[in-house]
Amino acid sequence: MSFRRVAATLLLAGWAAGGLGRALAGGFEVAPTTVQLSGRGRTALVRITNRGAEPVTLQVQPYDWSEGPQGEALAPSSTLQVSPPMARLAPGAIQTVRLRERGPPPGPSETAHRLLVSELPAPEAAARGEVRVLLQFSIPVFGPPAASAGARAAPSLAWSASIAGGDLVLTCANPGLRHVKLDSITVAPAGASDPAPVTQLAYVLAGATRSWRVPLAAIGAASSLTVRADEGQAGKPLIWTVALQRLGDDRGPGQSR
Repeated sequence: MSFRRVAATLLLAGWAAGGLGRALAGGFEVAPTTVQLSGRGRTALVRITNRGAEPVTLQVQPYDWSEGPQGEALAPSSTLQVSPPMARLAPGAIQTVRLRERGPPPGPSETAHRLLVSELPAPEAAARGEVRVLLQFSIPVFGPPAASAGARAAPSLAWSASIAGGDLVLTCANPGLRHVKLDSITVAPAGASDPAPVTQLAYVLAGATRSWRVPLAAIGAASSLTVRADEGQAGKPLIWTVALQRLGDDRGPGQSR
């Protein structure tokens, strides 16, 4: 049987509270699953452990992370440095990867990056004609804002809802200085008890706006919606009342209550 490369991407974006968990897939793991760079040196350490029975070759790539209404975007980073960028781990071996953010002094908002840890094809597997699943972890990395920005404030998100192309378009804006992680976002007509799922996990970066499309049938003829989510860092439920923007409706976005 000829060698076939099957690529699998695992977007393990910090499921563990506080980023102290570990992401496990195949024969290697990465910890932590969310990285917060230190305030003074803007540095951090990431550990990669080979739990498999064979050697694994890995590539570590830093990207700048941005968000907009159309979704997320990654671009090769010129400010986040990694060392080493590649490693080959024997079974049971641990590789420490050092991260450092360089460039201008921090601004009022935190910076956002993603660290892609990718398994590379193993020549020995190809020689044996094996089918291998190559794994990739995408790890959020956040750089601190300037010290004058103060401590992290409670989430204060602004939501709006409109109809476009036969769908409900739900939009969330984060005017704050730090990201917000939301789990299990749902939407329903105000007062309804059967919400429709929007997304299981979402980050809304500092100063960013995210949008999601939901089938219009989920909200019917409602003019007011209830959006619910769990705030990922604190694990507490959040509820917003959002006015649905229909033709001639100029009411503003709902606020958290």
